Amino acid sequence: MTQPVTPDLTNAGMDVTELAVGAKDVIASTAERFTSVIEGLLQHLSLENVLMQIAAVFVSMAIGYVISRRINTLVENMIYHTQESGVLGMEPEVAGAMDRLRTFMFQHVYTNPVAKGEESKAKDMLCRLFEYYMKNPERLPPDFLPQLDFDGMERIVCDYIAGMTDRYAVYKYSELFIPATWQVR
Repeated sequence: MTQPVTPDLTNAGMDVTELAVGAKDVIASTAERFTSVIEGLLQHLSLENVLMQIAAVFVSMAIGYVISRRINTLVENMIYHTQESGVLGMEPEVAGAMDRLRTFMFQHVYTNPVAKGEESKAKDMLCRLFEYYMKNPERLPPDFLPQLDFDGMERIVCDYIAGMTDRYAVYKYSELFIPATWQVR
């Protein structure tokens, strides 16, 4: 049976008290150091997926685990950095974390063969939603209808669908086109 490995942070050049003080900066720099270690390990190990997921967790620690928190962190940091420096941009640690997360997402999510295999289904789903709302504009949310005179039906329907999250688009598709289940007794 393998014994769990407990890292010795004092031998890794990492001061534990440093982690408690200035958590945001420490987490960002730790994520950066961790990512460079991961990149070095990737040259020697075949555990790329596991290691990249661990790296994504550290990046998420720097900018947030959920999408809304990530967006908030990036926007707040851009405002703060721009006000402090007079230069439009983000602090290097946050920008680096964002770049690493973006790279991870492209390598393992957006271009993932499993996700690409679902792409034609997603396109079909969006086309069906578009056709449905073009034929049934009264089913659009009321706040979209005033724009009809300015933008036209196609633009309104596109804007509505483009504003959907993936999960909400699947929900609407299921609601409109998949029969509801019921119990027969």
